[in-house]
Amino acid sequence: MLDAKYAPKSRSAYAYLCSLAYTNNISKSRVDEVMDLTGPASVKKTKAGRFSLGMSQRLAIAASLLGDPKNLVLDEPVNGLDAEGVKWVRDLCRNCAAEGRAVLLSSHLMSEVALTADNLVIIGEGRILQTTTVSDFVEEHSRDLLSVVTPDAERMQAMFANSPSVRITETTVEDGYPADSRAFRIEGADFAAVAHGFARSQIVAYRFTREQVSLEQAYMELTHAHAQYVSAPMTAAGAQIPQNMPMQNMPVQNMGNGGAR
Repeated sequence: MLDAKYAPKSRSAYAYLCSLAYTNNISKSRVDEVMDLTGPASVKKTKAGRFSLGMSQRLAIAASLLGDPKNLVLDEPVNGLDAEGVKWVRDLCRNCAAEGRAVLLSSHLMSEVALTADNLVIIGEGRILQTTTVSDFVEEHSRDLLSVVTPDAERMQAMFANSPSVRITETTVEDGYPADSRAFRIEGADFAAVAHGFARSQIVAYRFTREQVSLEQAYMELTHAHAQYVSAPMTAAGAQIPQNMPMQNMPVQNMGNGGAR
């Protein structure tokens, strides 16, 4: 499935699938099966041109499944789908794989790739950058990563004074925190050591949690140099940071994760 809008706009969903079945010597009963499986059965007589993007995706997937393929290729299959549809595509891919089929899923939605795929092929600028498994890729890029929300940003920065191997980046404060809150991501520092440092320095923390590098973060780190279009980073308030302004890098006192396919 490469194009969700491939079906002729003037032809009904059922007529379109029947034409594919007829030209490939597939029975009409299979048309009903894939329509029931993918969802368009209730609108089978509706012209494809009236379908939303999400329903067009379902129709395109139905066409892909018509011949009961051993190999299934899906390009950005969750575009336009609601939450239920996204989960359905995820389950479909996993079920097809469990049946012994090979499923090639092309997507830029790393959260879905993390929940769906077993193996990754990461491509940038038309070249394969890496082939690996999801778990190995995340593990390879894993590192000590802390998420902190605090009203004592200056005191925290004073504590992080002499450890150049530790990187601190200010991030956006989520809703629900007090007005004096500032949020930071701390990389390369030991969790227990930082906690004890906060206690000694009497630094208040509204949030203090260990995080694992996500597949999306690991993917961005690997492919950033190969990105064709790069926008300026955003500050917590939403204003753009000039490209020549260095990212905040703060050192912890003696304290010591293309499109994916």
